[in-house]
Amino acid sequence: NWDLWGPLILCLVLAIILSSGPTHPGIYNKAGELVKPVGAKDDSAAVFASVFLIIWCGSAVVTVNAVLLGGTVSFFQSICILGYCVFPLNVAALVAMAVGWTACTSTTCFLIRFSSVVLGLGWATRASNGFMSQVVPNKRSALAIYPVYLFYMALAWIILIRSSP
Repeated sequence: NWDLWGPLILCLVLAIILSSGPTHPGIYNKAGELVKPVGAKDDSAAVFASVFLIIWCGSAVVTVNAVLLGGTVSFFQSICILGYCVFPLNVAALVAMAVGWTACTSTTCFLIRFSSVVLGLGWATRASNGFMSQVVPNKRSALAIYPVYLFYMALAWIILIRSSP
């Protein structure tokens, strides 16, 4: 059984969180004070579309890879599972963006953002590994899990970049 409503909602939530992030309006010194305002353009729509496209196309590519490796999984079932496994990255994005919205530039704030993203990436990848290892033959499971890790790593990188003040 599969459904696409949950993954769609999680995808939209992640895209909205990341598109509402800072647009880097200026250059800051080490004390966190605005030194030179820069006329930055609003890239929220591009971020929203990019996240949405990366999630759905990335899930499709990972699913096709699993099927080509001899996996016994339906296309929509795999997209459903991979979409639900985005939830830890949603939590990480919420934490990282909340720290980023405070415009904190200290090392502690970076470590909080970084550790939340790393924990979300590990949680998402571990949740997907259990699914992928069951549908792909054992001798090919590493070939199926590596693209999953790259898929979630791309999302984690976007979260880390967008959350920086």
